[in-house]
Amino acid sequence: MDAEQAARKLLIEGKSIRAVQRATGLTYYRVRQLSALPRFQVVTKHNARRVFGYTDIHWSDRDEHALAIAQHAQGIFAPDVTVLGGDLLNCTAFSRHPKRKLDHDEGYDYLESELKPANRFLDEVQRWTRDETVLLEGNHDEWFERWIRNTEGAMGLQSLLPSRYLCQRDAFRYVSFSPGRDKRQCNYQLAPFLVATHGWCAPKYAAQHHLDRAKDISIIFHHTHRFDDRAVPLFRGGPIRATSAGCLCKRIPMYAHNGSPTDWTHGFWVAFVGRQSFTVYPVLIANGSAVLPDGTEVRA
Repeated sequence: MDAEQAARKLLIEGKSIRAVQRATGLTYYRVRQLSALPRFQVVTKHNARRVFGYTDIHWSDRDEHALAIAQHAQGIFAPDVTVLGGDLLNCTAFSRHPKRKLDHDEGYDYLESELKPANRFLDEVQRWTRDETVLLEGNHDEWFERWIRNTEGAMGLQSLLPSRYLCQRDAFRYVSFSPGRDKRQCNYQLAPFLVATHGWCAPKYAAQHHLDRAKDISIIFHHTHRFDDRAVPLFRGGPIRATSAGCLCKRIPMYAHNGSPTDWTHGFWVAFVGRQSFTVYPVLIANGSAVLPDGTEVRA
């Protein structure tokens, strides 16, 4: 740091011109010139929390290449907090989708095909996370619990609930998805002005719908599998923003049997969260790579 940078820092901290002159060796006249400049408070990356976000994975239906890119990106980004946005599991055999074919269930073993490998994946996620890992429960993750509630003799399988099996770890938080409750409660608060949630709705213009429900806070949502981003100004303060970065599962869902393409996109998100503001970057995966905010290109 040169003398003028040091002087600017001391002036921002409220030091007098004479004190800055003595500390830096600059002339009184030059320090006065620097003091007349706008005193912008510079917040470095060390003051803002670094957050990495995984979008919907749907384990048995995951896109292995896209997921590998996201994992590589997490290792490079080295987040303080990692958020998994819900639907980590697919819970295929407990799906509500009536169009599911029989071959989706043949040879399917919930414990071996989804729960155990997803648990090992979380080990890797925590390995590259400095502080806390947060798993938002999605509607697919909740299907197994619903099946237990509605199936006679299934209560003995409660130890295999994602909320129990996946949570035997430190520095980890599981946020339950609770249909019927106020969905504003089913989220993780990154800051007083920003929350991450699995998703409150999935219409075509989901970002606007989430902003309408959020009222006065910004929101990072998932569930729709689409890239979506919208910001609107508030009368006082703002703007507020709703962002979705897509998904990490195959872009053709298990229930689409006619080969029709979807508008799903592959991606993840990173965010810098300060005390009074934030910046979130939806990072799209295209042509086998993704580019992080610092310009680093990530390949699997």
